[in-house]
Amino acid sequence: MKHVKYGVAIIIVNWNAKDYLRKCLSSIFKNEGNLDIEVWVVDNSSTDSSIEMMEKEFPKVNLIKNKDNVGFARANNQGMKKAKGDFILLLNPDTEIFANAIDELVQKIESNEKYAAVGPMIKGRDGNIQLTCARNYPSLLTELFWLSTLNRRYPRNKIIGNYLMSYWDHKSSREVACLSGACILAKAKILKELNGFDEDYYMYGEDVDLCYRINQKGFKIFYDAKSKIYHYGGASSETIANKAVVYDRKSIQLFFRKHFGLIYSLVYRFECVLLSLILINVLFVVLGFFWGRSRWKVRKLFIESVMVFFWSIKLEQLIVK
Repeated sequence: MKHVKYGVAIIIVNWNAKDYLRKCLSSIFKNEGNLDIEVWVVDNSSTDSSIEMMEKEFPKVNLIKNKDNVGFARANNQGMKKAKGDFILLLNPDTEIFANAIDELVQKIESNEKYAAVGPMIKGRDGNIQLTCARNYPSLLTELFWLSTLNRRYPRNKIIGNYLMSYWDHKSSREVACLSGACILAKAKILKELNGFDEDYYMYGEDVDLCYRINQKGFKIFYDAKSKIYHYGGASSETIANKAVVYDRKSIQLFFRKHFGLIYSLVYRFECVLLSLILINVLFVVLGFFWGRSRWKVRKLFIESVMVFFWSIKLEQLIVK
């Protein structure tokens, strides 16, 4: 059988993630395998010498230098327009590729003409599998469980844990609804037909939207547990700390409005008002009772609930610029 050398264009959007990016690029070039790889890094106006590092240490990398932070979706689309490979690998800068991971993803996507996108098992800095690597779409019900934190308390329940499919250990391969934007390998032709990411998403949610549109086109999405990458997580969002939870809620509301209509999205906003307010009051009592020795997770959840509440009553300008 004639051997085919596939072309893979890897697109990485960077914003002040220099140290992570160095590890990411090193792992890519170390594990190229038998692939024709081109790497595009779209830099969203970093101020941490990321560009200087790449120009000095990775001259093979193609750079797109944005004067402003144009967001994750738009920056990825810039790279997609330049990509020349048969496949496009969308990859976060705070990831590291395990040996043969890219080649394994390519082989899997080529095994079925209906597969438009495939994703690997993603392990976090704690060594655990990040369940967002293979999940379902959000809904009003899954968001109820998420906002109320019930999904954290009863992850093995098939109804409560439906969004992340936390009742499944994610150690086996299967077709899924949605992959994590931290690492998605897709057929370039299909991505370009879909015009890439929806640029209305500034941060978060663009991966869910893309997977949904792929499914709507009649194609399938596959999670390949044999392929693995390491994901530190939050390399860029660390600098915006608690604001990230608001960006997350905004992206979900956009997803609901775009695909399920205005009323559905308004019901979701009301759900955020109600549940965040309940959680604020409950956590305030907990913090008051255990003041001075309460765990940081409780404090963090309290702050996040306050921020979601402000956003849900349209006062996000007080907390998110």
